[in-house]
Amino acid sequence: EAVDLLCKMMKSRNYNIHESVLNTFLHLRLLSEFAHRSSSTRTDKNEDEPVVKQKQKREFRTKKERKRLREVKGVEKELREADATVSHEERDKNQSEMLKLVFVAYFRILKQRVPQLMGAVLEGLARYAHLINQDFFGDILEALRELVISTEAAEQALAEEDEDASTAPRNINRESLLCIITAFALLQGQDVVKSVGSLHLDLEFFITHLYKTLLPSSMNPDLELSAKSLRLRDPDGNDDEALLPQQAKHKINVQTTTVLLLRSLSSVLLPPQNLRSVPPLRLAAFAKQLLTISLQLPEKSCLAMMGLLQQVAKVQGKKIAALWYTEERKGDGVFNPLREEVEGSNPFATTIWEGELLRQHFCPQVRESIVALEKGIVASRS
Repeated sequence: EAVDLLCKMMKSRNYNIHESVLNTFLHLRLLSEFAHRSSSTRTDKNEDEPVVKQKQKREFRTKKERKRLREVKGVEKELREADATVSHEERDKNQSEMLKLVFVAYFRILKQRVPQLMGAVLEGLARYAHLINQDFFGDILEALRELVISTEAAEQALAEEDEDASTAPRNINRESLLCIITAFALLQGQDVVKSVGSLHLDLEFFITHLYKTLLPSSMNPDLELSAKSLRLRDPDGNDDEALLPQQAKHKINVQTTTVLLLRSLSSVLLPPQNLRSVPPLRLAAFAKQLLTISLQLPEKSCLAMMGLLQQVAKVQGKKIAALWYTEERKGDGVFNPLREEVEGSNPFATTIWEGELLRQHFCPQVRESIVALEKGIVASRS
């Protein structure tokens, strides 16, 4: 009932609400509270509490009374099991109704493209993506694709002229990364990989967009800041609302841009369902670009990128080992890191020279990580 009233309130206000109202949906335990050991007829007891049984004085009963009492207890047990079954079915029905209301609200906001709610909607869709019906995947991916295109247009408009002070602050880079995470989350947790062709799910657009955003993301000064991070206001900016101290109390929307970037890259380079299906050109292009942006990333983000590349080298080392050849090249032509197409950048026409600079990094952990990465590449050749 609370979810129903909340959805009706948001609809009556034409979804002109604060982001924290929509974030309450992220606290719902939709179809997840039954994951632990449980039964439809009983509940788990707290094992920490010792059960103390007091010794009671036995009451004398005749044989006929004991037989009648056993029959009464049997009937009561059957009634309790019937009530528990009904309540279990009713609970599943309520869960399904809640799930329907939440997704209807998300889809309506996604269709109307309410600017200040896009981040909350995308995080909610990414969290509950494994519960979405496969028939809606095509429509959701198309909506996400249009949203990414609109964020690109908004970013270009912001680059040409300053944003109006009355406009709500938006993190466009964060929204595009959430779109990518949501798109790949639709394929995880369900048996969708086998039916990708029949569902006509094309994720090349999101992979290309992620590749294009790597270089601009490395220049983001707020890469390692989240809504809970305390920092000074920008005197020349209009993000006063985004930096209020009350946001430090939020327990939702706290992932940094670096974490979102790593989640997106892991979905592209290390897909859990089909690990060996990633093309070598895509792996090489992303590996080269990630090492390039690691030169200007902050220390923690650089370490995270090194960790991701070590995982890629461990699984796909043979496919990208040619990037470390210094005497010969596997590809012909010229490497173009600014090319929009991932495979069109011609990554095998270049070599990894960033490793020599990362060996001189001020952070000892980064220096150790690049050495471990190169050892993993050498081990994959043999």
